[in-house]
Parts: sequence; structure tokens; C-alpha cells
Amino acid sequence: MKEFDFGEVTDLDSIVGMLKMAFSLEEWEQMIQIADQLHT
Repeated sequence: MKEFDFGEVTDLDSIVGMLKMAFSLEEWEQMIQIADQLHT
């Protein structure tokens, strides 16, 4: 997955979808990065 600027996303559902996709693809580093962005 490519690096993504979460500052541009206003729909949290799309970020959650990205988190689920990263999990299903076993992209653990990307999944952690997305989860950190959701947490902040």
C-alpha cells in the first residue's frame, strides 16, 4: 500500500475500510499506521 495523507479524508468509514483491507492483506506496518491515525 502506498503512503496516504489522512488529513484529506473526512469520512472515517473509508479509513476503517482501509484498516480492514490492510489487515486482510496482512500489511501489518500499514495497518498499525492507519490505526495510529484513527487513534489520534
